[in-house]
Amino acid sequence: MTDWRRHESDRNGSRVSLEGDRSAWFQVRQYENAFPQILILGCMGFKDAQARVSYIYLHGLGGQKKSNMEEIGWLGVATTGVTRLAYRNLFKQVIAQIPSEHLEAVNTHV
Repeated sequence: MTDWRRHESDRNGSRVSLEGDRSAWFQVRQYENAFPQILILGCMGFKDAQARVSYIYLHGLGGQKKSNMEEIGWLGVATTGVTRLAYRNLFKQVIAQIPSEHLEAVNTHV
């Protein structure tokens, strides 16, 4: 069983609390409650949070307006640096589906 009251270190070595319901809310599909904290963690550079923000925008969950551009932007950020291979593979699949006339705009956004 996962302990949702763990702490993770950010890039500066300070501690970020993932305590309580907000982390678990994504897991139980309570996206509206989860989104604010996941967005903060994504902005801090946490790859899993960035991928989750991408997922929320892709499907328009948690009160967020569906946005393919935001989805691919966050997924692109999640693929930079040290990350999960699955995120890189998904990003490549998504990019491959974008018509060539839109690639410049997407690359600028990412």
